[in-house]
Amino acid sequence: MNRLHRVIAILAMVVFFTPSLTACDKLATNTAACLPNDIINVVPVAVSVTTPQLSSEQRKNAQLILGVAKSIGLPDWSGMFSVAVAYHESGLINLPGGDGTSVNLFQQTNVYGSIQQRMDPVWATTMFMKGGPGANGNKIPGLVDIPNWQSYADGNNWDKLAIAIQRPSTSAYYSSAHNIVDNIAKIKKWLGSGSISAAHGFQQVGALNCQPSGSSVSTLLTAARSQIGQAYSWQDKDGGSGFTQWVFKSAQIDLPLTAEEQKKKTSPVEGFKWGLANGQDAYARMLAKLQPGDLLFIGSSRVAMYAGNGNVIGIGSSSQAMEVQSLSSIVPRGVTVEAGRLQLPSISAQAGVGGWIFPLANLVETSPCGPRWGKLHAGQDYGVPVGTPVMVIANGTIAQTQTQAQSGGYGNRIVVSHGKVNGVEVVSTYNHLQEIKVVVGQEVTKSTVIGLSGNTGDSTGPHLHAELKEGDTFIDLPKFISSGGLTAIGCATGQPLPRAGLAA
Repeated sequence: MNRLHRVIAILAMVVFFTPSLTACDKLATNTAACLPNDIINVVPVAVSVTTPQLSSEQRKNAQLILGVAKSIGLPDWSGMFSVAVAYHESGLINLPGGDGTSVNLFQQTNVYGSIQQRMDPVWATTMFMKGGPGANGNKIPGLVDIPNWQSYADGNNWDKLAIAIQRPSTSAYYSSAHNIVDNIAKIKKWLGSGSISAAHGFQQVGALNCQPSGSSVSTLLTAARSQIGQAYSWQDKDGGSGFTQWVFKSAQIDLPLTAEEQKKKTSPVEGFKWGLANGQDAYARMLAKLQPGDLLFIGSSRVAMYAGNGNVIGIGSSSQAMEVQSLSSIVPRGVTVEAGRLQLPSISAQAGVGGWIFPLANLVETSPCGPRWGKLHAGQDYGVPVGTPVMVIANGTIAQTQTQAQSGGYGNRIVVSHGKVNGVEVVSTYNHLQEIKVVVGQEVTKSTVIGLSGNTGDSTGPHLHAELKEGDTFIDLPKFISSGGLTAIGCATGQPLPRAGLAA
């Protein structure tokens, strides 16, 4: 597949932002569950732009941007808006340089990713539209992450929307020589009615990072991503093997310590073998054989975990922080990479421990609790289609129900009281629901379906936002449930509460 035909889409959003409508929602169907930071392969639909005001290169790039918008299921206006921003930033030329470290159609800086990634127009366009993990693994917001982004469909205030995404020097956007309002007006005129034709819809080539429901791959990636930016602390002599051993332990899989022994325990990925001497064409073919969670054996003593889109997590040393890196960037010349795969056990999302369960049958974790974009994200987001049954996580009493008009952004909302520990009340809340199936005062037992997930309130895409609160403190719901209530981590601090937790 041509490199210009790869679209990178993140899960749902991923990790540090409320999930939006993703390509996974469109492509994965009910037979697959998408993982955080999903990577979807689609072919942009054929779009024809006919306007003499643009050069052949500018038309080609405008066509590509409009095609990507349609391919990932975004409305037509978002494509034209993206063309307008690219015209303002680069003149619709895929520039190899710019202001500081900026390159490409949208003049994205090195915080977005590698030069190779940013110079791929499809990758750059998808990052602009949908956002995704940047060079350090943190979520970079895109168009669909901007609050109420759909309200800009009328074409008004596109300059303000562009500023919210690009975060430029505002004065530069309105300079006499570089006025975004003027440039937007030109694109609207040039790409006006009748100048664009395209087939509607998109073609799915393959969902590279969507796994069968209940897969423990999500558990592996969640554990691995939790260490991004942290100092490497697996003090063994065999590179990253201690890290992968730790990651697989999170999915209840015991690996030996060394890369050599880990390789023996896996089944070889058929046909996968690559080194720099094989070139980029072979590299693309090899990546198509991999699945997230595969182990990559680099030479005789280094091993890392594949995270999708050519990226690995776990390459580091005792003096380095953990980070996401492309496989091709860390393979030394003359060294061959092989891949191994383990048969992963199915982990039931409802399993939990003790008296606590997760609120959904299949977990697609997108944004965890913790500081996010200058304020506290107080709960855990799960990206699920509208109408997914939501279960109460433990026995309790329905303390409150609210409509989206009453909840101040939470949408249709349910609050459940689970009693007191040491005199402090513990409550869980379930937000952005499509439907509420319980009434205040009703006693419920764990696994009772109390509502259906939705997209109500201040939500940019279908998901469940679940919170757990002990007194006035929001706590990490997944860690709490996984430990049976024995691990209570404060969302604001990332530190354990000064108590053992609430064991059911």
